Amino acid sequence: QIIIKGVWMVASPPKAIHHYPTREANLLVCSSYVDASYMIAFGYPIVLIIICTMYAVLTRNIPEAFNESKHIGFTMYTTCVIWLAFVPLYFGTGNHMPLR
Repeated sequence: QIIIKGVWMVASPPKAIHHYPTREANLLVCSSYVDASYMIAFGYPIVLIIICTMYAVLTRNIPEAFNESKHIGFTMYTTCVIWLAFVPLYFGTGNHMPLR
């Protein structure tokens, strides 16, 4: 993840730009806000969430001596539900500046 973010920062360093959502409004925002390149940072955690959830599903029926797998599975299912709610809400409010 450090390598991915390091390459990203070298290739596209962050900078403040003026964004004009309407004729009257002038916002000073980070350049990644406008083109959504900040989603690169979410790529690695999303891959980890998917892999951990797959392993949680595969290990859900193991013996009770390994009881931690049920807790890990519950955590991953909860994380997936939160992300499935976060992504549409975040991008759904993209045009409404006071909510961001």
